[in-house]
Amino acid sequence: KVIVGKSANKTVIFSGDLKYVVLSPYWVIGGSILAKETLPAVKKNSSYLSKHNMEVVTRTNPTKVVNPSTINWSKYTASNFPYIIRQKPGPSNSLGYVKFLFPNSYSIYLHDTPSRNLFDKEGRTFSHGCIRIEEPAWLANYLLRNDSNWNEESIDKVMHGGKEKYVTL
Repeated sequence: KVIVGKSANKTVIFSGDLKYVVLSPYWVIGGSILAKETLPAVKKNSSYLSKHNMEVVTRTNPTKVVNPSTINWSKYTASNFPYIIRQKPGPSNSLGYVKFLFPNSYSIYLHDTPSRNLFDKEGRTFSHGCIRIEEPAWLANYLLRNDSNWNEESIDKVMHGGKEKYVTL
């Protein structure tokens, strides 16, 4: 089963080549979610980021964590925000424990979800456009089955390890 975009954020139909499996992913908040949800919530409640296991980082490589109390939030919108807000890997991460990337202009990808109960619903249009999948561990194992560096145990360990790991397919 899958969960797709709600009517306001429909999942587009397209094709692409799957390139990466990302175990224990960060969720980088961008676009309309940053503009309509995250920034307004942070401006309203200074503890929003810590409550949702989120952090602010620089746009440099490597990124550096920024103390949110040093940011003048009132002067920023999504279009001029000079930082990245991301949710740390872990059990409450909105992407769950694994995401599957096939680069595309829509920023759509497949991913796990901590909201497992939504797969029991008849209609499953609850996402912001990405595709949540019911059996993400199965898919990760299937995609990495021919890679001698990976097996079910090692995949599970890294998925739950709390440190983001990109695996190229």
